[in-house]
Amino acid sequence: MSAYPWYTRATDIAHRLTVVGLVGFTIYMTAGVGYQVYRNGQLAEARAAKQREVMEKQNEFESDNVSK
Repeated sequence: MSAYPWYTRATDIAHRLTVVGLVGFTIYMTAGVGYQVYRNGQLAEARAAKQREVMEKQNEFESDNVSK
């Protein structure tokens, strides 16, 4: 016979599953947030580059119109 009653073993198994689930979910969510931060950084850089390009074209257009 085992040293512990069945309900103690069942509670232990439930506790272990809960801990593994919480740790796994925490790791999953941390990785998801990290990925979102990385992607948002890339998108912000792309938007800034596009905005610089548009501003350069606008300045070119304005300087062409002023010189005429």
